[in-house]
Amino acid sequence: MKIVFLGDSISTQKTGIHYYGLELIKSVLSRYPEHDYRVITTKKIDALSIPQTIVPIVKLLPLHLRMRQLWKIPKIVNQLKPDLVIEMAHFGPFNLSEKIKRVTVIHDLTPIKFPHLHPWQSSLAHKFFLRSIIKKADYLIVNSECTRSDIVKLYAKSIYDIHIFHPPLPSFPVNHAEKKEVDTLTGPYFLTVGTLEPRKNHPTILKAFEKFCEKNRNFKLLIVGGRGWRNRDFEKLLEKSPVKDMVVLSGYVSRAELARHYKGATAFIFASIYEGFGIPILEAQSFGTPLILSENKSFPPMAMGAALRFDTFDADQLSDHMLHVAEDPELRTRLQKQSRASFQQASTLDSNLDQIFRPDAMQKD
Repeated sequence: MKIVFLGDSISTQKTGIHYYGLELIKSVLSRYPEHDYRVITTKKIDALSIPQTIVPIVKLLPLHLRMRQLWKIPKIVNQLKPDLVIEMAHFGPFNLSEKIKRVTVIHDLTPIKFPHLHPWQSSLAHKFFLRSIIKKADYLIVNSECTRSDIVKLYAKSIYDIHIFHPPLPSFPVNHAEKKEVDTLTGPYFLTVGTLEPRKNHPTILKAFEKFCEKNRNFKLLIVGGRGWRNRDFEKLLEKSPVKDMVVLSGYVSRAELARHYKGATAFIFASIYEGFGIPILEAQSFGTPLILSENKSFPPMAMGAALRFDTFDADQLSDHMLHVAEDPELRTRLQKQSRASFQQASTLDSNLDQIFRPDAMQKD
């Protein structure tokens, strides 16, 4: 087959969507090498060796990213005459010949289920386009059973046309034991990883840390992730916080630096309101870091069983967990073992996309 990936989400983002999409393509190339592949993207993706067609964004033109997806990219795709086109994140494929099969990767339905947590443009675009995209797609690829269930409930898509590709086990550079790029931490710290945006629920983590510091001021709170959207409320809380000097905002960091942060953290805190999967949880588990997670059905079930859990907006409960982990070495040791064991369970998860990439073999079976 001739297959085209639409990879804008990989070349324009640094978040979990970038990581998941890149690893999905790598996995497909490895498992199904018999096909002819190409990716269309905004700029060259160095991590991929397949042919690439670059359709750059003109920054001076408002909404040019989306305009390309609606008109210019479909024109290029139709000229290539592929058998299959895969949109790597929600928006597309658009305006293709009926002879071309369509696959769309859906990471989560947060803009639909929680529109107030996203920029209004994103929520409106999802509301306007997503139903039609899902209906026209021959297949969907999702990252978890939770996302698949949400799609079935909200859009009545057949469960047999929705295929789960579990996020691959995280990989980090082997040099993460070398000198830190930026020496921002001395002493013990709690870690959270995620873009600064409302869904990640940083205000609850900050409030819990303030309560924690009333009894223990030996720790810092490290927040790794770039600025997202609608984060001004959190920034105001941090500016006024009595512990602001004990909170470190690192922004984006390299994979090697992120590995060092996971390895050195007393515990990893994830308070997200909703996720498609929650890749940082898996990353933290790979280092055996103790987990403190909000009650969230979209998180991996195996991780939830290995974690201390708190009601999503309950800063008091989260603070209590932080105190227990900080002051109880036996609890830390037990949580470390549970975290590692849960990660080993995650390594047994399999993803089968044969129906999409080897349909003839499936029909013979």
